[in-house]
Amino acid sequence: MRTAGLAFLTAALVQGADFAGSVACAGCHPKQYDTQSQSHHARALRPIGQSPLARELPGKAIRERGGILLEYGADLTVTVRREEVLQAPLEWAFGAGHKAVTPVGRVNGQYFEHRLSWYSAARRLALTPGHPAQPSPDVASALGVMQPPATISRCFNCHAAGVRSTAAGPDLTSMHPGVGCERCHGPGSEHIAQPSKGRLLNAGRFPARAVVEICGECHRSPNRTYSSPTPELDDPVSVRFQPVGFMASRCFS
Repeated sequence: MRTAGLAFLTAALVQGADFAGSVACAGCHPKQYDTQSQSHHARALRPIGQSPLARELPGKAIRERGGILLEYGADLTVTVRREEVLQAPLEWAFGAGHKAVTPVGRVNGQYFEHRLSWYSAARRLALTPGHPAQPSPDVASALGVMQPPATISRCFNCHAAGVRSTAAGPDLTSMHPGVGCERCHGPGSEHIAQPSKGRLLNAGRFPARAVVEICGECHRSPNRTYSSPTPELDDPVSVRFQPVGFMASRCFS
């Protein structure tokens, strides 16, 4: 059963209430804005041209064990070659780059999560978590995983504020990229206009389980079917979602 806090936040996001953008919060909350704007959360999503990939990808070429070649152009387009050739623009960079950045693009109008991510410590491209480890059977598979509209809408919605979900996929026209103030506190326009009346979510006022539920909307709480206190070991792919052990923590109460 969802907490009142999560229900409020989800309803505000789904209804597409008016988002002002994090900069609008700075006037009254300068210290919080300065801290948050320098955080990894704030850089969780960027146009790929504004991300580290803009300087790291151009000119790179990777050949898979199965023989498929991936080449990255100066315009941040990836070309996948074997007998066939498939080319697609990489449009968005998911991830702050502290650990890794995953490119997302579109081909034939459908969003795909690229098969390769950029890992900052190693300074190289490698398999995106959750993608098949075996060699790609064809160029489409080497490009990445095609995401259905509902899934890619959730991806953008967790990495940004102001995303509107439609049957065709995410509507990004009013999007504020990155996990800014409003992604966790809710749309701020009404609060800015009337501070005493506009409602915002303050997760710090909730008990531990409710806070976990709110954060778990995006970070993914442990699967309830896991019998182990270490769900990240039960499902290694879950390490991609860092706080997957929220409720397994000794600190949780």
